[in-house]
Amino acid sequence: MEEQEEPIYKTTGRVAFATALPLLIFTILAVIVIGILALSRVRQVGPAAGLFDAAFGVCSGVPMANATLYDPDQAGIAPVIAFAERSGYLQGASNYAKPEWTPANSSDLQLVLCAQNPRPAFRPLCSDENKVNQVGGEIPFKLRSAISGEIIAQGVIVEEAEARSECLEALPTNPSMDMAVSDETIHAFLERFVVK
Repeated sequence: MEEQEEPIYKTTGRVAFATALPLLIFTILAVIVIGILALSRVRQVGPAAGLFDAAFGVCSGVPMANATLYDPDQAGIAPVIAFAERSGYLQGASNYAKPEWTPANSSDLQLVLCAQNPRPAFRPLCSDENKVNQVGGEIPFKLRSAISGEIIAQGVIVEEAEARSECLEALPTNPSMDMAVSDETIHAFLERFVVK
C-alpha cells in the first residue's frame, strides 16, 4: 500500500504556526509587562495627575479660578506643586515639592513652581568681573500664585551653597562641573515660601 502524502497546505500551515508561536508568545508577554509598568506609573501619579492638568496654565500666567489666595503672612503650609522643563516640554515634577506640601485638590493650591532646564552656574569674581567660574548647576525658576498667575519670586536656584547669585567673593576650591540641582536644594528654597 502506498503512503499518501499530506497536502502541502497542511504542512506549510503547521510550519508557519510553529515559526510564529515564539513571536506571538513574546508579543503577549511584552504587552503584559508594558501594561503592568504603565499601571504602576499611573498609580504613582495617581490623583496628582488631575492637579497637574488643572495647574498647567499657571506657568504661562493663566490663573486658576478655583485656587486659594497665597498669603505670605498666614501661618501654616501654603500648598505647592512644581513643573519642570524637560526636553523642551513642561512636565509635572512631584519630586520638587515635599509630599506634605502637595494639596489634596486644586482648590487648596496656592503656589506653582515653574522650573526650567538645569544649566551650568557661572559666576564672576566680585573683585574682577572678567574672571568667571562654573560653580555647579542652577535652575532658572518662576514661583507663581496659582489663583492669579502672578510671579511671586523669580531667579535661579543654585546647587552650590557657597555660590551667590551675583558674584563670588573667592573662586571655589573644588568647583563642581555637574549641572544637577538636587531635590533637597529645591526643597530648601521652596520652604521659605511654603512653610510659615
